[in-house]
Amino acid sequence: SYLKRVGCDEVLVGRDVCLDEARMGLPADEVLDRHYEEAATQEGTELAYLSDTKGGFTGVVGILRCGEGPTVAFRFDMDALPVLECKEEAHYPAKEGFASRNTGVMHACGHDNHMAMLLGAAKILNEVKDELSGDVRLVFQPAEETAVGALRMMEEHALDGVDAIYGVHVWGT
Repeated sequence: SYLKRVGCDEVLVGRDVCLDEARMGLPADEVLDRHYEEAATQEGTELAYLSDTKGGFTGVVGILRCGEGPTVAFRFDMDALPVLECKEEAHYPAKEGFASRNTGVMHACGHDNHMAMLLGAAKILNEVKDELSGDVRLVFQPAEETAVGALRMMEEHALDGVDAIYGVHVWGT
């Protein structure tokens, strides 16, 4: 919904960007169902899009149409990982109030940073859209840590026609 609010011309979710047959390494159906039901009750869940993700179809692509020119994509990973986050007060995220609220999963490896950067880029690119030529695809890729999310999205043609693709990662110093 944020991508639509900041002006993306099209937002594709779930099966529109993740080919069912290309998905590998998914948890058991009962685990996926439990996470889906939990998501429905979480603060901030966009219920209008939730049903599109049922069964682990969590990829998202925002598209900006900026006239004639090349198609450039920005790919960032987005999913939480099955990691138990430290709850001790000395742990910086716990101390500052931004540790995961969901026991047993967290945005390890900076995935929350990745999401924030790409959402910020979506806003800025939309603000300068009239100065751009070509299309921009904002690719929120699931399953980056297991290297299978990219395959799902490529086989569903989410990257067809892309002339260049960029991604970033965060690294603490």
